[in-house]
Amino acid sequence: MSSSTFSSDYLTQTLVTLMLLAAAMFLFVLAVALCLVVLWRRRTAPPVVHSSTFADAIAAGDYQRAEAAAREVLAANDPRSDEAGRDACKLAKERRIDLYDTHAVVSASVEEFVATVDPQTALTALLAPCELGGVVYLCGQRNELRLEGFVEHWGAPRPWLEFDACSVTGVMVEGTLEAREIMVSDNGHLSVGVEVWVHLEVPANRRGHLVLSVMRPVIEEGLIVLGSPFEGR
Repeated sequence: MSSSTFSSDYLTQTLVTLMLLAAAMFLFVLAVALCLVVLWRRRTAPPVVHSSTFADAIAAGDYQRAEAAAREVLAANDPRSDEAGRDACKLAKERRIDLYDTHAVVSASVEEFVATVDPQTALTALLAPCELGGVVYLCGQRNELRLEGFVEHWGAPRPWLEFDACSVTGVMVEGTLEAREIMVSDNGHLSVGVEVWVHLEVPANRRGHLVLSVMRPVIEEGLIVLGSPFEGR
């Protein structure tokens, strides 16, 4: 074998080796770049809650479980997403409600109660409405709690009325008054009476608590007013 042939083969093998090394380095750099792009997109993409557990919890009204499911999914998408998780669950938190129930017993039958107290009288006693500029405000708080809706079914055996109100801070209030006939024991003697129930629902947040703190004493005083025509019977 001549020296020229050996040199030619050696150069060919060297060039092939260098080309293979260059190709391998290119593929390695490309793979690293793709990985970096994927990681960057995961960190910058807005977190999205798409868990069926979240949807099921919302449908069932279990907002605490919905919040936990949202946080779990968001944390899986981005370890820094605790703040984003709170934002994503804000709506579920707002839908939580506080309940307020109170009642009074009236010495009358349902028929007597309905004949003596009409729906407007009951609403006036319970919520102390006042009208200003064509708008009805409740609990004496002008420009604070507006009456939005009012429906009633005022007849035996179970009269009821429902109302919706909204504060200037955006707090929605849903309320119900219902009268139920019961048996009352007085010194061992049974007689017919009426139990007047009031039920309120407000958002479970600071603004909802503030509105409820305004309404509670007015309603408790209103129940005394509703029972006053039947005292001494």
